[in-house]
Amino acid sequence: MNGFEKTYKKRTTYIVVEKMLFWLIFLFSWVLFALNTNNADYRNYENAYNLIGQGQNDGYFELMFLILVKLGNLFGLSYQGFLAAMATITLLLFRKAISNFTDNMLITYGLFIVYPFMFDIVQYRNFIAYAVCLYGLKYIYKEAVTKKDMLKYAAFVILGSLFHLSAIAYMAFLLIALKDKKNVLVISLLFSGLFIVLLAFPNLFKLLLDLVGLSRYARYDIGNNFSTFVQYAAVYIMFLALGMLSMKGKSGTKELKFMFVVLIFVPLILFSGSASRIFRNVFTVFYAIILNRTNILNGQKLQVKNFFIVLILSVTVLFVFYMQLGSGLYFDTVLAPILKNNILL
Repeated sequence: MNGFEKTYKKRTTYIVVEKMLFWLIFLFSWVLFALNTNNADYRNYENAYNLIGQGQNDGYFELMFLILVKLGNLFGLSYQGFLAAMATITLLLFRKAISNFTDNMLITYGLFIVYPFMFDIVQYRNFIAYAVCLYGLKYIYKEAVTKKDMLKYAAFVILGSLFHLSAIAYMAFLLIALKDKKNVLVISLLFSGLFIVLLAFPNLFKLLLDLVGLSRYARYDIGNNFSTFVQYAAVYIMFLALGMLSMKGKSGTKELKFMFVVLIFVPLILFSGSASRIFRNVFTVFYAIILNRTNILNGQKLQVKNFFIVLILSVTVLFVFYMQLGSGLYFDTVLAPILKNNILL
């Protein structure tokens, strides 16, 4: 066997092992999601599902999720069966969406499981909405974007908002269609600055949220939200720095545009802790952006810079996991219930 054949065999073996590990992690995520029997929102969803099956509807759910609930009841699914179906569809859609952004699915998805997946199990209506928007993002996540591409993406965002209204915020990614990344940065900074200015006029902000049907996000309390804002702002800066470092000397216009637009979402956390999900959702795309350009091995030689980028990214994700889920409120309401209440585990 010559050198080329040996290299090819090693590469093939690596790909097979990588895919096997990915699907094992994917199966683990499905078990956590589909077979969970209690969490902070479980009883609320279960009660609503059963009441809708009895012909009652308080109008809380958006149209597309309501249709799915009615279909679940029509086919005689218990709430647990409905949850398993939603877990299967959403995770497969999310996997497909992420594959549009990276070939490094194993580490990207692995980091996603660490954070923010546990929140997605609880707030899974939000997760469905984001998976739909993320799938549509492929139409504008490229160097040259046409009007047709923009319309396709807008359609996916509207569809996503019919599962959870907060998804409408992702219309902001239409800014990616601008050719000059500097213009994207300037506009993102202007919007971020506008939200900061609105801090001085909380009643005006509440009124604006009421007008667009998002009044439930108007829990204006800077004191309670400030520490969360600081944590996420620091993580955003870290992701941005790692992303730019990984792209140094390489083309990355679409990636930079994406990261600049995300800046718009960060100040929203000051207005409402619930708005953190809008920012938290996009973490996995940051993982993909950073990992796409950081091959740790070049042949048999260790790439030191890339190794440290991946290491810092992993430490950052673990830090956020610990701060959000490993201690404090979310340990008792999110992490512990998910790990303790599972049909299989």
